[in-house]
Amino acid sequence: MTRHFYFTRNFSLVFVLGFVGQILIFVGNVYLANVLGPSSFGILTYAQTMVLYFAVIADSGLQTIGTRRVAQPNEQAPVVLREILTLRMLLSFAVYALLIPFSLFIIPSAAEQSLPLVVGLSVLPLAFLLEWFFQGLERFAIVMVSRLVRGITYLGLLTLFVHTNTDAMRSAIVFVASYCLPTLI
Repeated sequence: MTRHFYFTRNFSLVFVLGFVGQILIFVGNVYLANVLGPSSFGILTYAQTMVLYFAVIADSGLQTIGTRRVAQPNEQAPVVLREILTLRMLLSFAVYALLIPFSLFIIPSAAEQSLPLVVGLSVLPLAFLLEWFFQGLERFAIVMVSRLVRGITYLGLLTLFVHTNTDAMRSAIVFVASYCLPTLI
């Protein structure tokens, strides 16, 4: 098969499965906004946004470096995987440790301080997410299935466990769970 065929197939997989996964997450967020209401949804979204900034710090460009190194023909993929995974794990634990005092300082309400701490647990499974590795190997089907599984998990668990405006903590747990399952792929 030609290189053009592989490119077209990979692009199609990335586009279609990635789009479906994002639509599922979008639908989940619309559902969540309707169920939680503006106040609880706003607090949850604030916590998620804060944690995602910390996740960027935890990554520190390691996904890009890892993808590039794995894609190079002279690199040994298992060695690169071990090095990047170790760094990502260490950074994730360090970032979560920084998130604890930050969330206690920045959020004045004691009732809401636990929400970013629970959402913040999502930085730990992000360290084990191997999408960068499979991108470097040009195994895009695995990457897209991982993203699709995240969308299905997120929407599915939200509809199963989040039903009232007092379920913000449950939705935070669902957020973390939706990052845990794709790490198994």
